[in-house]
Amino acid sequence: MQADSLLAPPSTVTSLRDCHESKGLITIEGEIVEVSAIRKVLSGKQYVPVRTIKLTQDGKSAVVSLWRESAIVDLSLGETVILSHIKFDPKNFIQLQTTNFSKFEKKKKMETKIKILGVLEKDSAPEKLEVLLENGSIFEVGAHVFQPFEEELKQGAIELMAEIEGKTITKLNK
Repeated sequence: MQADSLLAPPSTVTSLRDCHESKGLITIEGEIVEVSAIRKVLSGKQYVPVRTIKLTQDGKSAVVSLWRESAIVDLSLGETVILSHIKFDPKNFIQLQTTNFSKFEKKKKMETKIKILGVLEKDSAPEKLEVLLENGSIFEVGAHVFQPFEEELKQGAIELMAEIEGKTITKLNK
């Protein structure tokens, strides 16, 4: 029992709203809204990779400093991730940081029925579009993914089956 808690210490699931008040190791979930470049910092006698991300959940946000293996995970804006076994940075209490026990999990794709009301081109990336759904959500979709439905949308809102990963629609079907 004691060996289990040393190998896999408990990590309390905590919302971003409450994470700054939690003690010990916590697990959080959020959408990535900022990702820094990976940099190397001296830790002890060796350099290790570090980067920061900003997560949001229900209007609240938190900055997380990712160390070592967690820093080199391939990340994209809009992805929803679950980070376990993180703690407050003792030097910077507004930031969370990964630990040796931290695990990084990307939320899996989900398939759902959506109703698209409109589409906007993104100035920063012409190959990407933003779609507005009936529920007020905005998702990104590749122009090539949406192209077969352009004419139909001109007639009004369209209902489609969508495969969604984070804030990105990866597939659309009738």
